[in-house]
Amino acid sequence: SKEEQRSDDNLDVIKTRLDKYIEETYPVSQLFSEKFSQNFFAIDASQEVSKIQKELLNIIKKGQK
Repeated sequence: SKEEQRSDDNLDVIKTRLDKYIEETYPVSQLFSEKFSQNFFAIDASQEVSKIQKELLNIIKKGQK
């Protein structure tokens, strides 16, 4: 919360976000990764934004061939 300057970030909020991710988002991503593996791409979001953008552009370019 200090780095992002968000006053609404605290341990309870973060726990709720993680619980929601595990309950709702993760199962959907697993389903898509298994059933649509040719169209599912995992991207390391801990990289710099410019690297993420480059990776996304490469994925899009490959899909247009």
